[in-house]
Amino acid sequence: SKPGVETAGAARPSQLKLETPERKRLVQAVESTAALESYEFEFSLTLPTTPGIPDDVTFGGSGAIDPQNERFAMTMDFTQFFAALAAAENADADELALMQSFLGDDPMEVRYVDGVTYINWALFGMLLGADSKWIAFEDDSSANAFDSASGFGAGSLASPQEAIEFLEDVWGVEEVGRETIRGVETTHYRGVIDFEALLSELDAAQLAELESELGGASLGEVFGDFPIEVWIDDDDVMRRFTMEMDFSNFGAAGRSAEDIVGSMLMSYEFFNVGGDISIVAPPASEVSQVEDSFLDGFNLAS
Repeated sequence: SKPGVETAGAARPSQLKLETPERKRLVQAVESTAALESYEFEFSLTLPTTPGIPDDVTFGGSGAIDPQNERFAMTMDFTQFFAALAAAENADADELALMQSFLGDDPMEVRYVDGVTYINWALFGMLLGADSKWIAFEDDSSANAFDSASGFGAGSLASPQEAIEFLEDVWGVEEVGRETIRGVETTHYRGVIDFEALLSELDAAQLAELESELGGASLGEVFGDFPIEVWIDDDDVMRRFTMEMDFSNFGAAGRSAEDIVGSMLMSYEFFNVGGDISIVAPPASEVSQVEDSFLDGFNLAS
């Protein structure tokens, strides 16, 4: 497993589903953190080991959430991702240069303010032929526009609000010890997410479709359990959590060992909890308005 993430014991989650004091405290922390008035966050993703790509490729970003006023801001930096692609075996310099011209050298920025999502990303400007720094669209079709924007179409990988919900299915929770995160005293816990419990939220048709893509393999067998580590402060607020997702069984049948994809590590850190956070719309002179239907393919307006 990746550094800092260890599986909690050898037993399966079905054998660990006991409402222990440690599990109850984690559930309380999930509820407390989800109810926060505001916070800032940093996150990182270490990509799975993939044939032809160097190990431990990491990229990430930072942001802030103001749920009370339904405002969100996030920046994602792909610098390390491009550097890893350039270092990959058989890297095509011309293709990389073309990709980087599409995506740009600057981080991607997203803001959600007063029902409008603003995106600053070279790719969108190129597709729209827009000269402005920011592209804006107003989502009138969804009652959960704030949730859609804060997820930025990447679900739990980009939205701390959604990632936190995963932790409701953590079992086999054990206390590791006391640690300090950004100057805040915390208690470190470890457990595993029961992937089969997450799958129970899907209907039969969705499950059948997913399993057919895996050649009839059970999704629970393919993904197994996700090791989780959580750091909770003395006010029952999460200050950090990490999750390891093992993809080594995904599509493994009939593939050689060197072609098997490894694990992905996701990490979030929370700070400035309850502090003053200012998330404002970009200057109108830097914004072009587009129809929200343009972004349907990016899963931003649904």
